[in-house]
Amino acid sequence: MKFTYLLLGLFFVQFSYAQEEAKEIDSLKYLVKKTKNDIEKGQLYIDLSHAYLYEINDSLTHYLEKAKPLLSKQPDSIVFKWHHNYMLYYLDISNMDSASYHREKMLPLKDINNTTKSNFSLDSGYFYYYQSDFTNALEAWKVGYDVAVQDNNEEEQVSFASKIALCYQQLGNYEEAINFQQKTLDLAIKNGDKEEESRSYNNTAMLFEKLNQYEKAQEYLLKSYEIDSITDDKEGLVGTLMNLGIVNRKTGEKQNDTAKIILAKKYYQEGLQISKEIGYEQGVQGGLVNLANIELTLGNDEKSIEYGFEAVDLNEKKGNKIGEIISRLNLAIALKNEERLQEAEAQIKKSLDLSKKTKFRRGEQDGYTVLTSIQERKGDYKKALGNYKKYVDIKDSISSNEVKNKVNELEISFQTAQKEAALADTRTTLAEKELEVRKKNNLIYGVGGGALLLGLLGYLFYNQQRLKNRQQVKEYELEKALVKIETQNRLQEQRLRISRDLHDNIGSQLTFITSSLDNLKYGMKDEEVKTKEKLTEIGAFTKTTINELRDTIWAMNKEKITFEDLEARLGNLLDQARTASSEINFDLIISPEINREDALSSVEGMNLYRIIQEAINNAIKYAEANHITVTLSRNRTNLEATIVDNGKGFNTESPELGNGLTNMKKRINEIQGEIDIASSIGKGTTVKLRFPIAINTANDV
Repeated sequence: MKFTYLLLGLFFVQFSYAQEEAKEIDSLKYLVKKTKNDIEKGQLYIDLSHAYLYEINDSLTHYLEKAKPLLSKQPDSIVFKWHHNYMLYYLDISNMDSASYHREKMLPLKDINNTTKSNFSLDSGYFYYYQSDFTNALEAWKVGYDVAVQDNNEEEQVSFASKIALCYQQLGNYEEAINFQQKTLDLAIKNGDKEEESRSYNNTAMLFEKLNQYEKAQEYLLKSYEIDSITDDKEGLVGTLMNLGIVNRKTGEKQNDTAKIILAKKYYQEGLQISKEIGYEQGVQGGLVNLANIELTLGNDEKSIEYGFEAVDLNEKKGNKIGEIISRLNLAIALKNEERLQEAEAQIKKSLDLSKKTKFRRGEQDGYTVLTSIQERKGDYKKALGNYKKYVDIKDSISSNEVKNKVNELEISFQTAQKEAALADTRTTLAEKELEVRKKNNLIYGVGGGALLLGLLGYLFYNQQRLKNRQQVKEYELEKALVKIETQNRLQEQRLRISRDLHDNIGSQLTFITSSLDNLKYGMKDEEVKTKEKLTEIGAFTKTTINELRDTIWAMNKEKITFEDLEARLGNLLDQARTASSEINFDLIISPEINREDALSSVEGMNLYRIIQEAINNAIKYAEANHITVTLSRNRTNLEATIVDNGKGFNTESPELGNGLTNMKKRINEIQGEIDIASSIGKGTTVKLRFPIAINTANDV
């Protein structure tokens, strides 16, 4: 769970700014009310938006939009600050396109003064870091650090040094990471900043964790815990508890010590509880991810699934991509262990898609490993083999640098061996025969070693060429995937455009017709009864058409329809039926096996709704019933719907069944289902339909 830590560590740096600004909100609002000067008011709006940067996004954008009309009167440094606040907002919600737009606007203004230069460095670092471009993030934050040193601004030095350490850690340069963490720690101790001192201990501990030095990591974490326990930094305490959990879990797994793993679980639970008490969303995210993982380690698959779904939902809502990837991966493993293979495959595919979009290569590697095991369990060995090959390709690309380093080490070792052999020859005092033997032996070793080195170099060249060929194939596949995604996006846009046109044009026209008919009836004389009745019928037909149009627009606007949506829609339908036919009792029964958060495709949901609607209309019109019941139920593979009335029934063999029943059969055929209509004279009618479903969770919707 190392990425959980990294996100928490980065957030601590951000929060140190947020606390300072939050204290000024009340005074800034007071000044806004008092000032009449547009230039001052615009600047105050921007300062207010910054105060809300890490708390309430609606308030942040509200004040930025209030400042927007006043920007033309502002100096460049204030315009820069407006773009700076908007960029950080878009980074926080993972909208990289909008963040990039504001970064481009800041670029020509960044050198106004050292403050703008420092802020541009800060924003650019976040921009690259959130996209896992740690090299460019490092270069950006180094610029900010140099400016802070130049200005002798120790607070900013601490902020940038801790970020630089995180980048070095991600790039595997642990020596430099520890060096910059030590700078952060020294400054924190010098300035008596206990919270920053705790964060420094925390980050240093996790560097030792990366080096598998768990005892050393725990030593620093306990120092951090001691400080957090006596300060008011609850969020810092949550981070320390989570990291103590990480270290103890890894120690327990390495030493096969269940007690350590259970201790880690307690740390996670305590951190999650505190996060919920103080409303610390990022702590809740990290706690759920870590608890899902540790329950999986302990073999508690059902509990891991419970935490997993909660973690996926929260990380998805907050836009925490890495957290969502890890959550879905852990959830897929737990679902697989419980033989819920269809759900497991859906989760791992979403995890893989996110890993590819965020270029999280380790996430892809682990994702293909889990997907392969799921498909093996399903008996789909062809797909399992294909995905295993993808896993090997990614693993090869990740470890290619490691291979190069090992070859270099072999070459150095070989050269050293040759030099030592030559030195031994010059110093030898053995007899001529022994000297000749040694020379021959050295020659053999030299030739053998040279051949080995050439062989290794040849293999390296061959392997690099093979990686290059694979990369070209992957680029081609990526292009095909992008074309497919673009096509799907266009179809969705077209569907939304059609539904919007239906609502704005036809819907408004039908509403106008209804209103006009009501006005006509009002203006007619009482003697024109038949005409009024006809107008009433036309008005009723028009209102029915409007309701059906709304149902169609509702379905077109959704890619998937949850059972909660469907239940609400059916409830509205039965309410309308009760109004039109008050003498009939209507019941809607949803069986407990159906999870309201599960979803059908829009095609399945709309066809199911229309069939039920048609069956109810037929019962009202022809059955002369006084009770109609609609029931929804499901098993592992099928969804069933039953519509029962106690009316007069009809002869199902009659050739004159009408278009309604024919349309119902056509709709059930569209979703590969079956429909049975059972009726006899005097005994009512039962319409039963079933169709296969691959249930999506609400997280998929």
